[in-house]
Amino acid sequence: MKRFRLITAILLVAALMSVAVFNSNDAYAQSISLSPTSGFSTITITGSGFMGSGYPVTIAWDTADNVIPAVVYYGEVDFTAYITVPTQTEPGEHLVIADDGVYSATATFTVIDMTGSQGPQGIQGTQGLAGPQGIAGNDGIPGPMGVQGPQGPQGPAGSEGPPGIPGTSTAGIAGVVVALVALGLTALRMITKRL
Repeated sequence: MKRFRLITAILLVAALMSVAVFNSNDAYAQSISLSPTSGFSTITITGSGFMGSGYPVTIAWDTADNVIPAVVYYGEVDFTAYITVPTQTEPGEHLVIADDGVYSATATFTVIDMTGSQGPQGIQGTQGLAGPQGIAGNDGIPGPMGVQGPQGPQGPAGSEGPPGIPGTSTAGIAGVVVALVALGLTALRMITKRL
């Protein structure tokens, strides 16, 4: 019976110790805080509930595999890290991830938009010097001949020309020819009579 009471007492003490350890772990739940929580340059990260200096802490941006350079100072179960915002030109919320190989914690940082409004248009500058003349291109192939247009209207009559040289009468020439033929025939008759 005494032995039973002793075993029961040992089990009870063990149960109480496990509850105490569990509560102790809860007291050191992993978390990180950012200072500032928005901006575009540098961030101070304070972590608590981590394993300590024997477990180096890495800082990642947006995703766990996107580890960025950080200067880290370790305490017993906490750390302080300093980083430069790697996405200064990407406004909006970004996730900061701290991991010591055993525990990890996250916090959100907002990159603010530092782009100002567009300024007024500047004065137009003076015209630059003319560039050198380019090389002349080759002559192109002549195009096809176009369709012939309609005939134009008849022009006005020209002025009357000078009178021509008087010609020989056709009737006079015929008379001369007939006379010559008659003489020839007469001469032929006379020659045949003598023979």
